[in-house]
Amino acid sequence: MADIHISIKAEKIAEFGGFDFTNAMLGSTIILAVLIILGVVVQASIKKEGRPSKIQLAVESFYQVLDDIVVQSLGFKSARKYVGLVIVLFLYIVLGSWFGLIPGVLNIGFYEHDVFVPFTRAPTTDLNATTALAIIAFLTVQYSGFSSLGFFGYMGKFFTVKGGAMGSILGLFELISEFIRLISWSFRLFGNIFAGEVLIVVLSSLTKFSGSEGSVLNYIGVPVPSLIIMLEFLVAIIQAYVFVNLMTVFVSMAAEPAHHEDHKPKKSMTDKVQPIVNNS
Repeated sequence: MADIHISIKAEKIAEFGGFDFTNAMLGSTIILAVLIILGVVVQASIKKEGRPSKIQLAVESFYQVLDDIVVQSLGFKSARKYVGLVIVLFLYIVLGSWFGLIPGVLNIGFYEHDVFVPFTRAPTTDLNATTALAIIAFLTVQYSGFSSLGFFGYMGKFFTVKGGAMGSILGLFELISEFIRLISWSFRLFGNIFAGEVLIVVLSSLTKFSGSEGSVLNYIGVPVPSLIIMLEFLVAIIQAYVFVNLMTVFVSMAAEPAHHEDHKPKKSMTDKVQPIVNNS
């Protein structure tokens, strides 16, 4: 078996004015281009009158599924503000994770210092990309809190003199948990997708068509790990679902008044999260 080089860090493939352009950035650019093209195609296929096209029916079904997720967490009125972002994040995560599963994508590249560097890789296997997604989700949660409760109302959930020392300590823990979510969101998505891609690379290297040393195509792996690839397609959907579902739950929780201001019983996070989250 040939030596396997696995890089957690996205690898540089070009440089523009001192700025490193990595293979994960190229993968992200391709995914964004695909999303734009899909948007144009869907827009062109929508019929305002007459029988809807097949594309329109498929898109409406997909929209309804994600819309139901947002409505269950936020209610119908508030869901209208966030459903667009949820759809974009879901599609980006799914397509960005599937990108590395396309046969040959990770096998086209070049050699640098006797190390093979693919031209592109799945953006969700780059911690920078998943951290950026986590920051978007984090800012969305904070926006929900400030817009619903106001500045002092939202900050009062973390800094309060009501409830004595215990209330202050609990508020501090809540503030810390807000930032811990950044780590949880980014590392959960990165870890699951990156681990799956590494497993596929290792299994593919066990049986492969050898190419010329230094060839641009390098090799195309024999599809022995096809079962793992199918599993990773499902994992990508589950991870995207978990990401957006948790975001909508935290958005809903951020809009709730502080516990010391509202004595009505609250739903716990486990009550709001869809059952699939616990199974993942």
